[in-house]
Amino acid sequence: MIGHRGQGFKDLYAKIQPQLQQLLYTKQQVYIPPHPPGCMEGAIRNSSQKSPELHERRVLGKWLDVSKRCGKNAEGLQVPWGSPIRAEAVDKNLPRPV
Repeated sequence: MIGHRGQGFKDLYAKIQPQLQQLLYTKQQVYIPPHPPGCMEGAIRNSSQKSPELHERRVLGKWLDVSKRCGKNAEGLQVPWGSPIRAEAVDKNLPRPV
C-alpha cells in the first residue's frame, strides 16, 4: 500500500495519466477525486487556523479527528441532541483578529 501524499503515489499517478486520457478521450490531465476523508482533509487544510466543528454528533468525531491530524487547533462544539447550535456559542468559539 502507498500513501496518497508520497512520491510513490505521484509516480503511479503520472504513469497512469496516458491510459486515463486515452480511456476518456482527452488530452487534458485527468483528476481522480479523493475518497470522503480526502475531501474532508482538503476542506480543513484550506480553512482558518481555528474553527469550531459544527456537525451532527455522528460525524463530529471524524471531522475533529481529521482537523487535529492536519495540525488545526480544533475544538468540538457539542450541544444536546435535538438542541440548536446558537450563534452566541459559535461566536464565543471563533478566533479573534489579532
